[in-house]
Amino acid sequence: MTQIIAGLVGSRTTRIYCAPDCSAARRIAIQNRVAFRDAGEALAEGYRVCKLCLRGGRLVDEGSRTVAPA
Repeated sequence: MTQIIAGLVGSRTTRIYCAPDCSAARRIAIQNRVAFRDAGEALAEGYRVCKLCLRGGRLVDEGSRTVAPA
C-alpha cells in the first residue's frame, strides 16, 4: 500500500475525506486517493467528512472511541 503523507486523504469516487489511519481510508483504491493538507482544502474541493474517524472537525480514536481535537 502506498503511504499517504498528508493531513487527510480523500476518495475521488465517494468524495469523502478521512484521517490517513482511518480504516475507511485504508480501503481507498490507490488510483482513487487524493491528499489534502487540511479539512478546509477538502471541503473547498467538495468532499465531505468521514463519519467513522472525523466528526465535526474532531478526530475519533477508533481503538478507544474517545474524541480528541483534530
